[in-house]
Amino acid sequence: MSDDVMKGIRRELAHVIRELGHEPILVENYPPDRPGLEPPPEVVEEMVNKADAYIGIFHERWGTPYPKNNPPADIDNYIKGWDRSRQLSYTAYEYYLARKRGIPTIIFVSENENKQEDLRYFLDKIKQDILFHPYKTEKDLTDKAKELIKILPSKRLVEFLEKQSGYFTGQNDQASSFQDKPLKDYYVLNDLIKADIDTWTKDDDEVSGDKWSIEDFLNSEDRFVIIAADFGTGKSSFCYYIAHELATEYLNYSLKYQGDQRPKYQGYIPVLVELKKGFNTAYYNESLDYVLENVVELEKPGRKALVIFDGLDEYKNVREVLEKIRELLHKYRDDKIKIILTTRLVKEYYDIFTKPEDNPIGPQEHYVRIKPFDKNQVNEFFKKYLGEEKIEGKYPYEYFTDLGLTKEEVGRPLLAFMLAKIYKSGNKIFDINKSKLNEIEEGARHRILRTLIYHKFTYSILRGKFLELAKRDKYYERRWFKFYKREKELLRILAAISNIYNGEISDFEKKLRTIGVPVDDLDKEALDIVITSYFRQDGETIRFIHKSFQEYFLAEYYLEMISTDRTDMLNVGLPSKGAMYFLYGMIDLLNYYDKVKDLFREEDEHGKDLINTLAEIDKRRIIDTLNKVLEDKSIVFHKVMLDDIINSNR
Repeated sequence: MSDDVMKGIRRELAHVIRELGHEPILVENYPPDRPGLEPPPEVVEEMVNKADAYIGIFHERWGTPYPKNNPPADIDNYIKGWDRSRQLSYTAYEYYLARKRGIPTIIFVSENENKQEDLRYFLDKIKQDILFHPYKTEKDLTDKAKELIKILPSKRLVEFLEKQSGYFTGQNDQASSFQDKPLKDYYVLNDLIKADIDTWTKDDDEVSGDKWSIEDFLNSEDRFVIIAADFGTGKSSFCYYIAHELATEYLNYSLKYQGDQRPKYQGYIPVLVELKKGFNTAYYNESLDYVLENVVELEKPGRKALVIFDGLDEYKNVREVLEKIRELLHKYRDDKIKIILTTRLVKEYYDIFTKPEDNPIGPQEHYVRIKPFDKNQVNEFFKKYLGEEKIEGKYPYEYFTDLGLTKEEVGRPLLAFMLAKIYKSGNKIFDINKSKLNEIEEGARHRILRTLIYHKFTYSILRGKFLELAKRDKYYERRWFKFYKREKELLRILAAISNIYNGEISDFEKKLRTIGVPVDDLDKEALDIVITSYFRQDGETIRFIHKSFQEYFLAEYYLEMISTDRTDMLNVGLPSKGAMYFLYGMIDLLNYYDKVKDLFREEDEHGKDLINTLAEIDKRRIIDTLNKVLEDKSIVFHKVMLDDIINSNR
């Protein structure tokens, strides 16, 4: 094909680009005073830097070698396995620059087989990273280009999609001291089933239904789905996973489909909204409405969004969330938008979801349930996280069920992560006298085990952090235990403040003083360290990395206030069921003290520390104080659950 014909194809393509509202940058227009000559390198690089996307057309000829830095030193990062004795042509170098900048790239390749050898070599190298769009004629190329350019992401959308993917890959700035690897390195997908809404309050082993997948949902006519699970089952991890999957596909594949081949996820753009932060997104904390209108640009042909509202139970106003969902479904018709809402299985939500007068989006007949890991998934998780198949000679599932945990508890990804983390740190999970453990009533035994797991995990992480600081810094060598002890106290108080302010803490030094906690120089220094333990920080606001950690420390706060007769400090909002479960477990430890004190072997330092702490607590005093709490109507508490605790400990 002659240069004139190729120029004609490029001119026609430029016309198509203008028709679709974009401005093409044509290499052959430079230098304008000497048409036909190759532009200098600085002009080529300036053109690529200005571009929001790159379209390369490769027919037969290889072209003139690029005159500068050829091949570039980092070429293998963008064209893997390149022979450094070969140089890139101008067009190939433009491709390298576009890939380096990370802008969307579309490659058209002629079906003509008479390609020069250098071009064949280049195409063979890049085909592993990018899908080609074959064309036979000029019309064939321009028709395909129209479809692709319609959904071509802007530079801003590319940046947004990278942030959506970053939760899963670890690129977003959300790490804490106990996250030593990104989620993508150890994530195992739970089974999901479509269940009848009437199973909402049933246990996992009582609920059955057809398998559900995100692909099926995006291919269906359904526009809204509720995804629910008990605590620690992986709701947020699932949201991070699908946001990553959709974002990656949109960036790498949805621009590259051929013929009848369509993207697996139908070209939907993920928009993750963590409700504990309100209706704002991870994109510079911009509002959801702003992102849909100005970043995703849903009004454009071919644009579709999957909005993922994560954590209904962590937002202060359930109806406000449902009203927002109704508004979006009404505003964007047909398949322009689909919505996922995740939540814990809060008992009160059943009435909201089933009664039309309480639910702005209408009564729901079904929801999707995330099931705990099964035996194989538990073992796969530990193998991914630890890099080994067995724990102390046993497969993980067998090890933990033999210890006394139920299959549902072992199957919770959060608990599996905590147990794996403890084991990886070089500690035995628990060196427990199993005969003594089995003497404890079954319900109490499970509450005690879960409470012990959280206790060992949280304090082993804190202790390890300060010991590491002591190794690196002589200042902490003499002070680490003082900081460690104060941080435990501060975590309890911050959990209480978090409960008052719906999970969000800002101006926390001021709020510490407001509830009567003096903040001295030690605390100011300790607070800076606390933030790296169990919190995610967004500007001046901090939140617990997972709700269950806030619930655990809140239970410790309650126990501390009750055991020291400071009931005036208990009025810190309504505790969740999870917080009460932990408090129940802590009182079970006291109730069964005679058996618990013999659970741990001499070499278990953590276990012995816990026993010494329990020995100092006056159980009778706690029960008497709890009775007073029930009589004090000014204190907001789960009265029914407190009655259960007291009655079981009489």
